[in-house]
Amino acid sequence: MKKAVIYARVSSTIERNRQNTERQVLDLKAYAEFAKLEVVEVFEEYISGGKRNDERAILQDAIDYCIDNKVDILLTSELSRIGRSSFEVLETVKTLIDHKINLYMQKEQFTLLDDNGKPSMFAPIMLATLATCAQIERDNIQFRLSSGYSKWR
Repeated sequence: MKKAVIYARVSSTIERNRQNTERQVLDLKAYAEFAKLEVVEVFEEYISGGKRNDERAILQDAIDYCIDNKVDILLTSELSRIGRSSFEVLETVKTLIDHKINLYMQKEQFTLLDDNGKPSMFAPIMLATLATCAQIERDNIQFRLSSGYSKWR
């Protein structure tokens, strides 16, 4: 049975914004059971996706755990959980590829590597497009928040 790690992230704690990682974790555990994957660890992080990856200790811990423990696949609910900066996402993906760790994104129904452990033919195009969309979404969120804050000052 292949080993899997779940990485779940929300932008703020439940106390601040009523967000938690429970749905992501439950959905990914259900996927793992369906795909006959053994979930060996779950990493949950409460930090903005706009933060640089070197500021996201739990993401780094999850990747290091995958590398150190020869985990086959990292499960996440969507690509934006990995980050909202195109370059940061692509850097993380390169690290995973270099260590032959697959990445599954539930929302996109997409895996990074094919059955032979190679990036699928469409992976670079899909990842660049999805990462850019996540970055644009983050920019839009920042714009709306700034606009809202300025109206209440």
